[in-house]
Amino acid sequence: MGIFLLVLIVVVLLLIMLSAILLKRRKAKMNCYIDTNIFDKILEAPNKDLIIKKIKQKGIIPLPSALNLCEILSTSNEKRKNDLINTYYTIKNEYFPLKPYTWLLREFVEAVEKGEEDIEANYHIEINKFTEDVCKELKSIQGIELEKYIQGARQFVQDNREKIEITDKKSFFAYADRNVDIFINIFNSICDALGIKHNLNNEQILGIRFSQKMPWLYYLDAFLYIFFRRAIKTEGYSKRSNPQSADLEQISYLFCVGLFVTEDGNFREFMKELKEIRGYKQEIFNFSEFMDYLGLKNIN
Repeated sequence: MGIFLLVLIVVVLLLIMLSAILLKRRKAKMNCYIDTNIFDKILEAPNKDLIIKKIKQKGIIPLPSALNLCEILSTSNEKRKNDLINTYYTIKNEYFPLKPYTWLLREFVEAVEKGEEDIEANYHIEINKFTEDVCKELKSIQGIELEKYIQGARQFVQDNREKIEITDKKSFFAYADRNVDIFINIFNSICDALGIKHNLNNEQILGIRFSQKMPWLYYLDAFLYIFFRRAIKTEGYSKRSNPQSADLEQISYLFCVGLFVTEDGNFREFMKELKEIRGYKQEIFNFSEFMDYLGLKNIN
């Protein structure tokens, strides 16, 4: 009996380990980043319960970020806040939110320095008094000011536009891909701005930059596209049409999801254009498109 119990325990542990591995491998397709505004839309939907049921039936794993959770907790109307919290818990199942982007960027740099390939992307946090203290800390690092780096890059592009034959956004990215010093300089500048200290060599930096398994690829691509938009006025781009810095932070979460849902129009269009340029596999949806994906038509 004792041997049987021991064998049973080992089998259970192996199954748990296997499920974790399978979850990690299937994440690219079924993990879904949900922006805070989508929780609002789901809460207000007349058939909220059906939406949640469809999400679960499709095997979608909703993954908000810790900052999304903090935004929900900052809702001033107490009843609405409680309703949003209940919606959050109903949707998320047993999965914890994603860590703040600054933590992920830093931890991936540290992992590469140690020769590791992966980190825990989720933040094991629940809603309690401790959460409120954490949210204050997270709010303090949200929207780190990187304007001076954007201005510098814009000047670089303007000074070299004719010499490097930048005619459109794709030729700009093609030039940047060929001249890796651009990425290395931007990477080091962002690390300085975020207080990330590292001892990486150029080869390691480029490994981080081009790895689809790390948030840096998407974060740096987003800043490159901002540089292009603000340096070369084409197709009616304006500063107002660009996403805010807090939006750019969320782009980094593309590394661990297959679906990204936001109701922010400018941000969504920016991401869809970036997806077209770079060939990302992730789906970028607004709420209506997400409902279509779930097989639920005409829900506004």
